[in-house]
Amino acid sequence: MRFWLGGSSYKHNEVGVGEDGVDGVQATFKNREAEGRVEIQHREIDLPFAALTGAFGAQGDYAELRTGGEAGELIPPADTGSGAAYVFEQLDFGGGFRAQGAARIEHASVDGTATAFPSGYLPAGGDLPQSKRTRRFTPMSVSGGLMQDLPLGFVASVTGSYVERAPQALELFSKGPHDAPGTFEIGDPNLKLEKAKSVEIGLRRAEGPLRVDASAYYTRYSGFIYRRLTGARCDDDFDSCGIGDELAQVVYSQQNAKFYGVDLAAQFDAITVGRNVFGVDVQYDFVRAKFSDGTDVPRIPPHRVGGGLFWRSEDGFYGRVGLLHAFAHDETAPFETRTPGYDDLKAELSYTRRFDGSVTRLSSITVGLVGDNLLNDRIRNSASFKKDEILLPGANVRAFVKAKF
Repeated sequence: MRFWLGGSSYKHNEVGVGEDGVDGVQATFKNREAEGRVEIQHREIDLPFAALTGAFGAQGDYAELRTGGEAGELIPPADTGSGAAYVFEQLDFGGGFRAQGAARIEHASVDGTATAFPSGYLPAGGDLPQSKRTRRFTPMSVSGGLMQDLPLGFVASVTGSYVERAPQALELFSKGPHDAPGTFEIGDPNLKLEKAKSVEIGLRRAEGPLRVDASAYYTRYSGFIYRRLTGARCDDDFDSCGIGDELAQVVYSQQNAKFYGVDLAAQFDAITVGRNVFGVDVQYDFVRAKFSDGTDVPRIPPHRVGGGLFWRSEDGFYGRVGLLHAFAHDETAPFETRTPGYDDLKAELSYTRRFDGSVTRLSSITVGLVGDNLLNDRIRNSASFKKDEILLPGANVRAFVKAKF
């Protein structure tokens, strides 16, 4: 039996120039959360055809979202509580063949203040009606998979899953300006469960001179929740929508959608010289996402391909230089602009010292330098609402220290 108890208290301020012309804190977000989980792992059960291992458990979570300043116009206070039970089991048939299955049921409650907006999300005169609202959901999820050990340390897998997700407080109750992404956000208090059916095939090898992690997946969503650009522009209040120009109006919406994609990463230790290994790595990933009406899902990452050279020493040194190329993203949703491609050259040099941990419980410490975008390319994030206004950082180098206990 194992258990976890955790709590967090989070706060961040958003700084900008307010309506009074003063540069300072304009919005504050606070989130307090407590979580508990207990899990029981049962003994191995020898069935006539397989060995059964697994675990079952329960989890509880409670979160309070509070806002201040202009953030209070975005969303009033909201509370979310949930409780869940889950089970995971594996059948080992021998010969490297395994079957896995899991199930989870959850009950979630979201308390907040719902705002009734006109159907066209443009001012129609008068105040917007508001009311206290509690939404309750019971999402359920199941999954199953087959795994087979192959020669040379490879493992093949196929997995299927059905997953339900409850809407979050921001998706249900948003009602105003959010300056960080530059949006005027409108929630939908009537959102339903988001449901997804997925299948994934994979091939992995985690040891030896060649290491591979490759997968391809297909997901069909029923009621995919996303932020939809309406084409209207707003200032800091709803009455300005349609005539303002500061913020893009977005509405939390649901549509059926399908996603498919590939993730591929591989490393090869090409040359060994004494205590040093020199190798190459490659990566490729893409995701294609379309709604059932044939339009594109907004803010999707582009196709990316990259590779690099690395050096790893048994004396604790590690170095790598690699180039990642992102293609232009042209598969855009209504009111979304094209994102140009870019080249991101990265480099890293680090040293790790390991300890036995008998005195300080310190197991290792790593110091190093990391450089990003060393070509100083103009990189825009296709998933950001502010991609047309703000570039990602140019050429930069940072030093880091990482300790493990």
